[in-house]
Amino acid sequence: MQELGRPLLRTFPKGHPKRTIFPRLVWLGKSKDVTFTGLKWLHSPSWTINLYDCQRARFDGLYIHTSLKEGVWADGIDLDGCKDVSIANCTIETGDDCIIFISSDVWGPARRCENITVTHCQLSSASAGVQVQ
Repeated sequence: MQELGRPLLRTFPKGHPKRTIFPRLVWLGKSKDVTFTGLKWLHSPSWTINLYDCQRARFDGLYIHTSLKEGVWADGIDLDGCKDVSIANCTIETGDDCIIFISSDVWGPARRCENITVTHCQLSSASAGVQVQ
C-alpha cells in the first residue's frame, strides 16, 4: 500500500528488457456482440483485455487487479478502434491505464473509437483511470 504523501514508484515488468513477449490475457479482433460478465482477472503480466475493431462489446461487473507498482504495462481494458461498447459496474485497479481508448494501426488499419459508455466503475491506477490516445 502507498504511504500517504509518498509518490508511487513504478518499475518495468519482470524480465524487462530480456523478455520480449508480454501476452494479453484476452485479445479479440473484429468481433461483434461479445459480453464479459462477473469475471475476475488477476495479476496480468501485461495488457489484461485488448479488443481491436470490435462492435457491441459489453463489460459488466468485472474485477481487474494488477500491482499498482509492478503492473506497468498491465492496462485493464484497451479498446482499439471499437464501437458501441458499454463498461459498467467494474472495479479496475492497475499499475497502468484502467481503460484506454486508442486508434492504432498495430493490428490492422487505424479505426476510431465511437459510442463508448463507462458507468458506475471504480478505477484506481498508477497511471490514468481513463486514457484517450
